[in-house]
Amino acid sequence: MEAQLDANSPVIGKVLRDLELPEGSSVAVVVRDEHAIVVRADTTLRAGDKLLAVTSAEHEAELRSLLIGE
Repeated sequence: MEAQLDANSPVIGKVLRDLELPEGSSVAVVVRDEHAIVVRADTTLRAGDKLLAVTSAEHEAELRSLLIGE
């Protein structure tokens, strides 16, 4: 799934390792300023980041809610 983070996203300023992702989910790529960056546990999420994440259909809504607050 793809998630575009804006200033109101609940994960802005958080470090990836601190997120409680649904079981079997992971953030694969962060696109920042039109450049893919290597995802590490200490990557801090910023407004404007686009996340490409892997999850099951069962957990997609939960993951989307966590990342963008919908």
